[in-house]
Amino acid sequence: MAVSDLLLGAVCLPINIFVNGDDLRLGKVKTNQDLLFSHTFVDTLFSQVSLISAVLISLERFHAICWPFRHRALSMRAYKIGILFTWTIAFFVASILTLLDWFNLWKVACYVWMSYALTMLSIVCGCNIGIRRRSRESARIESSHNRRSVESLTPTLLFVSFLALLSWIPLVIANFLSLVCEISASWL
Repeated sequence: MAVSDLLLGAVCLPINIFVNGDDLRLGKVKTNQDLLFSHTFVDTLFSQVSLISAVLISLERFHAICWPFRHRALSMRAYKIGILFTWTIAFFVASILTLLDWFNLWKVACYVWMSYALTMLSIVCGCNIGIRRRSRESARIESSHNRRSVESLTPTLLFVSFLALLSWIPLVIANFLSLVCEISASWL
């Protein structure tokens, strides 16, 4: 997640500013379609890696809370598979969304993205609700300090996860929003 966020800010944001330089009154910028579509693909790829990583972090936390002994037995191989899965799914989603953009099927792209984003949001919310329930069930057994730390952390992570997923929605409907909103969503 950190690598994709770093690449998103270091590679995609400057290219986005360059491509949209005319709208930002930075001067006339001549771009070709290849640059635009490759920028769209790379931007979508890094954004999706970040988003899928947030979802997998929620799943991993749910696994750690609900099955702590199984979680301790996880090998490094499971995490490597998770990272490979994240980049593979992100590549697949970025390819689909870029192809839909290539063929000017923005309405279909919006439907695909919204169903995808709602699925991700449902997984994150489901994991955090499950963690909250589990922490309340085991509250009688655990010490009060441990219970308080879990109970205070869960709503915070739920809020941050929800806000991260919600911040990507403007990228889908960027044609309907101003350029400033699109750049601020990419920057976030």
